[in-house]
Amino acid sequence: MGPRTLSIPRAIPRSASSNALKNRAFSIRRARDLNENLGSEPDISSEIALTRDSVHGQAASKLRSAIMAGVVKPGDHLVESELCAHLGVSRPSVREALRTLEVEGLLVMMPNRGPHVLILNAKATLDIMKAVSVLGCETAALCACLRTDPQIEAMLQGLGLIAHAVRSKNGPLSLSSTERLYGLMSRVAGSTVIDELMSRLRARIAFLFGQSFRLHGRAKSHLGEMRALVEAIAVGNGNTARLAAETHFEKSAQAIRSVAPDGDDVS
Repeated sequence: MGPRTLSIPRAIPRSASSNALKNRAFSIRRARDLNENLGSEPDISSEIALTRDSVHGQAASKLRSAIMAGVVKPGDHLVESELCAHLGVSRPSVREALRTLEVEGLLVMMPNRGPHVLILNAKATLDIMKAVSVLGCETAALCACLRTDPQIEAMLQGLGLIAHAVRSKNGPLSLSSTERLYGLMSRVAGSTVIDELMSRLRARIAFLFGQSFRLHGRAKSHLGEMRALVEAIAVGNGNTARLAAETHFEKSAQAIRSVAPDGDDVS
């Protein structure tokens, strides 16, 4: 069956030192207690706050959110005139938005056929997840060695937001909260090389995770994996953090493979 033409509604969802920790006797129990409290009523104002952005930037954000949420499917043909009408923006702004998503790896420009949403087959998915696992495990180990008390608190808040999203069955919020927590871990690890490599894969990682979250029970399992990872980082155990990250990415890859198409990539 050939790719279907885009059909999308107007409203698209938007997208310390170890000594200090020892002095505070920061434990797994405290991490769990904080997470349970934060998970019940997290402050999500930052998730819904509006920010100034260019017109094409807003258009790109809406399209990105639609792709992540599955409103726009892999292989869909994005027609400029339809996008102009649905998004209420000019053709130049739509073209800029499409170029942005192409650079991020979410779209491919097919000769004489225009932009299509990326399709990742099983092999491409496996290649991406292998790279993500290597980089993510190293990030987790570095993060466990370098984190500070305030950074741990921030991670626990992020974990609480994921828990809130899972309980409310809010897939887009689960995805954006996970991305934010990954970003914080990357900043704590402080490796510019890893961050640069991950930034090239970030949009496709989110795309794949978004697909896996639609599997029954996957979001809840994801939360448990992220909790184990943050707890390992909180107590400063690099080896445990690396193992928790490895388990997380392995289970993520299994879930993603179960929903990945077996056909060829769109390229």
